[in-house]
Amino acid sequence: MHTNNKCSFIVFLGLCFTLLFLPGCAGKIPQQTIDNSSALSISIGLDSLGSFLNKEHIKMEEVYFVKLDNENDSLEKDVVFPSNYNKEPLMASFQMDNIDSFCFDLEPGIYAAVGARGRGPNTKIEYYVFFPEDMIRQTIVNLEKNSFRYLGEFDLEGVSFTRQMDSPDEIQLYYFMSGVIDKVPGPNKPQTIFRYQSPQYHSPILKKAHSEKNDEIQFLNNILSSFKKSVWKNNIMRRLGELSH
Repeated sequence: MHTNNKCSFIVFLGLCFTLLFLPGCAGKIPQQTIDNSSALSISIGLDSLGSFLNKEHIKMEEVYFVKLDNENDSLEKDVVFPSNYNKEPLMASFQMDNIDSFCFDLEPGIYAAVGARGRGPNTKIEYYVFFPEDMIRQTIVNLEKNSFRYLGEFDLEGVSFTRQMDSPDEIQLYYFMSGVIDKVPGPNKPQTIFRYQSPQYHSPILKKAHSEKNDEIQFLNNILSSFKKSVWKNNIMRRLGELSH
């Protein structure tokens, strides 16, 4: 192989590896339309039950938040706020990385994450996932004016292709039956029995959580460059300043 061809090939490989690990984003970053609005972010990972060959890492496409009157308020709400931006590895279908979901342009207040919607990378199955109460309580946050808060990284497990809504807690059962998240009340939900039918409804358990101060600092530093030209950069910088004290 000629020297020029070797150089071209090396450059081509370098570009491939660069693209492989660049973060991918879904859609444009939402603008600020509400005065003094803020933003939330959360990282969710969900593995299905089954053998290694049958296990799927379910890709979260939308996370749902609720607004509380206070930190001791009921978690059962009839209005949810869907995330409006995702940030993920470009080759997420081939990796086990969790997806970062963002909810921009929120009014100040107390919020919590209650559920999500996603799909398996190798199937067309749509999953509605209702978060367990112990996880929801860990996500409760007081979102102040012009702020940006990262709720943490949460790994869930317990989705089975043969058993839906297996041993749900009271909050999971509420969101399943009410149809607040998927707009279909419990008794009218389709009875999906076979693996390739859609949608499916699940009540996973919390496997692992990373929601400490250092986790938030690391996350905000990692995403800062992605939002440097957006209106949300100052919110992120302000939060990093608060965490440094």
